[in-house]
Amino acid sequence: MITFKQFLDEALEHQAGSETTQVATTTGTYQKTAEKIKGLMPTGGAVLDYGAGLGEGTRAMAEILKDRAVVHGYEPSPGRAKQKPNFTDPEDIKGQYDAVVSHNVLNVLEPELRHQVTKHILGLIKPEGHAIIGTRKWTGDVNAAKNAEPADEEKAIWITKKTKSGPQKVYQKGFDKSELQDYIKGLAGEDFEVKRLPGIAANAVQVKRLK
Repeated sequence: MITFKQFLDEALEHQAGSETTQVATTTGTYQKTAEKIKGLMPTGGAVLDYGAGLGEGTRAMAEILKDRAVVHGYEPSPGRAKQKPNFTDPEDIKGQYDAVVSHNVLNVLEPELRHQVTKHILGLIKPEGHAIIGTRKWTGDVNAAKNAEPADEEKAIWITKKTKSGPQKVYQKGFDKSELQDYIKGLAGEDFEVKRLPGIAANAVQVKRLK
């Protein structure tokens, strides 16, 4: 029986650029997210930054929530991280969280891996807890990328980037309007409430686990 970790490792071998899901320029998004979380969870709670990347977002949320919650980071490709994440193996993440935050992760994953990761995120939310999930949009964002070629999935492309080791293809899927909400609703089922969350990221949703 293949584990989620084994599936993730194998998938990421063909998922160039997935380790770059969170960079310094998205710090403001995480600050807005932390302010939103303040009103959603009790003092003494726990928050997980799912796909922590460089760790900039984790640190930004920890600073804002320092008197209210502990903030953990999970990153499956931690080689570029400025600060070692708490978790590098998804199976090491024990228990559930009052809030799970994931920005610019789902949009770099091909469909099968995206489905698995979304279900993993949903499974980490406590009853009455929340997730805030943000992605890039297609119109005026992903579809404007240079050095791109179409992917098999609708509103998705492969972007060729120059790296020190040579050209690297990065997957990008755009979500417009209610598409992200509809996608997560389709996987979440009746135990979750999913609504759009404007003003946080290019496209974001707030997920609440009802029971």
